[in-house]
Formats: sequence, structure tokens, C-alpha cells
Amino acid sequence: MDYAIKVIFSISIGLFMFKSNTYAQYLTLSYSENFTGRSIKSGILLPKNIELGIRYHINKADYFYDRSFVYLRNFYAEKPLNHFGFYVLKAFTIKQTDKHRLSYFISADVSYMGVINHFDPLDSNKNLTYEPVKFTQKPFSSAEVNNGLTYSFSVNKKMQVFAQAGGGIIFIRSKSGVAIDELSGKKIYYDWYSGIDLWSFVFRAGLSYKIW
Repeated sequence: MDYAIKVIFSISIGLFMFKSNTYAQYLTLSYSENFTGRSIKSGILLPKNIELGIRYHINKADYFYDRSFVYLRNFYAEKPLNHFGFYVLKAFTIKQTDKHRLSYFISADVSYMGVINHFDPLDSNKNLTYEPVKFTQKPFSSAEVNNGLTYSFSVNKKMQVFAQAGGGIIFIRSKSGVAIDELSGKKIYYDWYSGIDLWSFVFRAGLSYKIW
């Protein structure tokens, strides 16, 4: 994980330290959770409260919900490049003092990775009603659009800490394909899907450091 964070910072500085009227004002590093899962984000804050950056998706282990009908869908990066995505955020200040700031934000996260589907139906006695299925879809494009509130606190003249929370929707454009059921070894055929999938959510916390 330490290596991943170093890579993210290096790429962020290399890609986004450009001149657009003025240079970037802040570097940001944060931990985020949304519909696609957990990620580490690193970016730059430009004038007019616009933030651009990249995200590194953190794969999580499979788990089961304790309920009578189980279907899990975890976004999963099979290859190194699938871990990386991009995000953009625009903030609008609601109230600000010397130390505190409350703002409204709207953001978009773009990803390209697959999904692990785990279908494990149980009856009321937690016995399997029929054969469970587990397979991984090929990578596909998704975009989450969220909005919400950000609270930030100035630690000193250079550093701020912040927390964000909100919700929105996710757009998915998946592909048809064939996968192998990891539990039975049988082939699984799945169809493509394109459209607005589910309500999304976002929680993010991190820090920003003034560079100019």
C-alpha cells in the first residue's frame, strides 16, 4: 500500500502540475468509499475550487451478508491498470471563517474494471436452496456522479484536513461475455448492460497541502 501511495503521488504531480492561468494551489491525498468500493485518491486543487486527480481502487475480500437471499457484486481490478481511475470535483463555498469551511460539492469518478458476482441463495434455515455461483465479469466503464457537503479545517497556513459525505447515481456500460464459475468450473454467459444502475454514495476524508 505504501508503494501504491507513492506511485499515485508521483503520477499526480507529473500529470497535473501544469499552468492554466495559474499553477495548482494544493495537493490532496485522501481515502474514499463509494459504490465501486474503497480507494486512495490523490489530486490537485486548482483555482475556482476545481479538483482533478486519480484514484487507486483497493480490492476487498469476499464476504457474505447474513440474510436469506444473498447476491454480492464487488467491483474488482484484475490487472494493475484496472486499479486506476480518474475523478473531478467542483466545490461551492457555503460558509467560511479563518479556520473552518463548509461547502457543497459535485464530483464524478470514472473507472474501468470488472465485477465479482457471487450468488448464494439460502432458505430460512440457512441451507442452500440450489447451487451457488461465483464469477468475474470482464472490465467495463462506469462513472459515478455524487454531490454532498464538505467540511474542512485549517491546521496551519499550509495544511487542511477535510471530510466529505454525499450521494448520487452510477452510470454503467458493461460488456457481454463468458466466465468460468469458480465454484463449479462451468461456463457462465452474461449479457451486456448500459444505463443508470443504482443510487450511489460517497464518503471521503483526507488532507490538502498548499504548494503555492
